[in-house]
Amino acid sequence: MTVSSLDDQNIPEEIKLLTFSIKGIKMGVDTEQIDEMITADEALARQCNMIDLFEQLPFHGKSVMSGPQKVLMMKESSPLCGIAIDSPDEIISVPVNNIRPLPALALSSRGKMAVWGAFVKNEEIVLLLDLMKLPTATCGKLS
Repeated sequence: MTVSSLDDQNIPEEIKLLTFSIKGIKMGVDTEQIDEMITADEALARQCNMIDLFEQLPFHGKSVMSGPQKVLMMKESSPLCGIAIDSPDEIISVPVNNIRPLPALALSSRGKMAVWGAFVKNEEIVLLLDLMKLPTATCGKLS
């Protein structure tokens, strides 16, 4: 029996990420998971459903839902859902070799499946978020 190496699997060398902030926490998401980015006013006008990351993930502090600037609309979500962010930073390509798994302690927290790794950019840790692992059943209307 042969064990396949990572080189044998179809893993890309880089991943294209949109980086952004939510209440001072730097995050990144694969651009392939984003349908579009719209303003909070546009999201209100479209009556978009929203996932509040502060309720779903093990963060401390108050909810992000109080005054988002932009909304990332998720691809292939039913119902149509988005996540509110403070501000987009940039779209960057990150070598897969630079991405690190989360510590075991972080993996034992609620929301463990959505935050899957991290990388360091300009001496800041950027958490990687898998939008497809967020529970869309908890979407609520943006208020």
